[in-house]
Amino acid sequence: LRWEDPILGINGEGRVSPIIPGCQQITTVIGSDGKALVHNKIWRTPPGLENGGAKGQRGIDMAPVAPHTTTREARSCTSCHASSKALGYGTHEGRYMGGYTEARSVDLATAEGEAISNKAVRQLAAIPDLPMGLDQIVTRDDEQLQTVGHHWPLSGPLPKQMRDHMERVGICISCHQDIPDGTMPFAMIHKLGDITGMIPVSNEEHQTLIHRITVVAALVELCAPVVVVLVVLGLLWFLLRRRKKKLRKAPADES
Repeated sequence: LRWEDPILGINGEGRVSPIIPGCQQITTVIGSDGKALVHNKIWRTPPGLENGGAKGQRGIDMAPVAPHTTTREARSCTSCHASSKALGYGTHEGRYMGGYTEARSVDLATAEGEAISNKAVRQLAAIPDLPMGLDQIVTRDDEQLQTVGHHWPLSGPLPKQMRDHMERVGICISCHQDIPDGTMPFAMIHKLGDITGMIPVSNEEHQTLIHRITVVAALVELCAPVVVVLVVLGLLWFLLRRRKKKLRKAPADES
């Protein structure tokens, strides 16, 4: 399931690349006496590696890849810019599984996750060190959650600045599909903004621009019908007045 719409990350060359599940080992070790020595354990890297801090990083690696097959059609804009999974936050912001720290039963349950049936059996054992989905590599607070291309120093999740920028574009995709080389009005506005240095850079500038555009659009939507009615009435008044002048002038000419 996690092959569809792959996550994006940084590969060993420092370039954006799809990343897919690599060696995501969750280990159980059984001793000679038949008892579990280790149960559902995620091994960690040495301290300090892959932004793991003193505890080390979870060694369930997501691997950058160079796809062996290509198509003439690229991914849609929204599949990256409007996808929490593509950005590295997990399917549906990580809510798809909600973590594995507690054992789960695949049965009828309440909204809080409590099993309704008295005969429900736990099919999924708890994994204490897996509080997120396996396809989540980073949090919105920029905390890395698992290794990414561990063998390559440059690899890792998308940088936070890049993730924020991609997501901002996702919000404005209805406009950006025509910017900068789309329809003529958008192309002219973009060219003018480029020349004058008025293209917004920060989120605050974008928000101000969108607010201004929304206000202007609302005023146009509201005022345009009123202006049209006034223009029509003014034209009718002008024509009637002109006709009256002609009627008044006609008898004088005849006399």
